[in-house]
Amino acid sequence: MMFDENSKAQLESAGIAVVKIDKFQSIKEIQDSFSKIAEIWGEKSVKRAHEFNEYFNDNIKFVSQKTANLTPKKRVLVLNYNSGNFSTISSKDIGAEYISVAGGINLSSELSDGDFKISKAILAKLTKKNLHYKISNFKELMSKHLQGFDAS
Repeated sequence: MMFDENSKAQLESAGIAVVKIDKFQSIKEIQDSFSKIAEIWGEKSVKRAHEFNEYFNDNIKFVSQKTANLTPKKRVLVLNYNSGNFSTISSKDIGAEYISVAGGINLSSELSDGDFKISKAILAKLTKKNLHYKISNFKELMSKHLQGFDAS
């Protein structure tokens, strides 16, 4: 739910506590959000959130170590395409961080901030780069835009 200060005030006046949790652009921000929610829940939740964050970090470390020495030619080229609003992700998106940790290259990270409302021209430019994987939130539309393109 998106809300403004007025909505927050209305909720608080009704006796509903409001805690803003809106930072999800990095692994650290997600972990901080887990911890904040756990503090609200209390009891065992704080310990479980800490355990989960350690587990998450161990997995990130494991994958990062496995992909650390990949040469640029061995790195997987990835396009994360959200067809719902014809956009892709910037280098500041959590998806780009996951791609990087896994040894991939987020092709749309090379675009300028103004390019994230993706057009067919930009999509064509990106897909000419020997793309290995494409991630889409709407399969039918993605296949329509990339008709005849083989990413295997």
